[in-house]
Amino acid sequence: MKHNEGLLREEGHLSRPQWVSEVTSDAVRHFAWGIGDNNPLWVDPDYGLASVWETTLAPPSFAYAVDETTVAPGMPDYERHYERVEWEWFHQFELGDRVTSETKFLDEEHDQRADVTRQRGEIFFRSADKGLVARAIVTTRRDRIPLKRIDDRDEIRYDPEELSQIEEDILSEKICGAMSRHAEDVAEGDGVGTITKGPISIMDIVAWCAGTMGSPDDPQGFASGGLDDQAATGPQLASWVVHLLTNWMGDSGVLHTLTVNFSGLPLLGSTTTIGGTITRKFSHGNDQFCEIDVECRLQNDEIIARGRAVVQLPTNTADEN
Repeated sequence: MKHNEGLLREEGHLSRPQWVSEVTSDAVRHFAWGIGDNNPLWVDPDYGLASVWETTLAPPSFAYAVDETTVAPGMPDYERHYERVEWEWFHQFELGDRVTSETKFLDEEHDQRADVTRQRGEIFFRSADKGLVARAIVTTRRDRIPLKRIDDRDEIRYDPEELSQIEEDILSEKICGAMSRHAEDVAEGDGVGTITKGPISIMDIVAWCAGTMGSPDDPQGFASGGLDDQAATGPQLASWVVHLLTNWMGDSGVLHTLTVNFSGLPLLGSTTTIGGTITRKFSHGNDQFCEIDVECRLQNDEIIARGRAVVQLPTNTADEN
């Protein structure tokens, strides 16, 4: 099976343009708006200056504004489905950072019986000052099964009480922010709250595209979803998970890793609730960490993504020092 040679450089490296190359206030704000994240650490410059970081940060998922991360060359007759992403962050994205991305095709496996191919790629995000800022390994499933045609989908309907509850859930979102969440204050089995996204409208999808890839129909092949299919993409769903985690951990928390496995997408009109639970606490030296299992659930209780994150929390002792 041959790859698209027009995309490949030496040693399997891919060449494609970045949508964002510098962390600016506008770029961060547009990305945050695109995922419905109003955390002041991203969107309020005065708040950022007064924070522990003394500057505006971008959410960790801002990497998607630099590169959408799908690595699926060739196979023009096969759909692209964003099946798994493994993120690791080494530094924060801070105002003024100039970021470059490097995309590398790793390997592929073909299931001849199911006529499915899984392609893996690795994406590196670097800045001149910090070196490696983030890394993602992405698995893209290639098959001949497209998302169900819009005209063939069952219409999603809500009664007034359901819409009222969705609105209440959205408005009750809690951001820990400057009120530090300490490792001593959480326990295994604790929930990390929820956030609600929906009902998904075409404007939600447009806002995501404007803040990230610019166009959902890039000929080099981004993940299934977007305007063509009127569905949120896998990267958009992963960014919602990051939104939940950064809300919960507060300004002093650090998201180190996140792995998400996708089994579905939020289609137009659907509502997704993202939640999680602390499954393990552990230490490394003097640093304290929480392992958190997350899931994304539709309004009909279908689970469309599951994942696991590692978050570092400050300690009361560290704050006293």
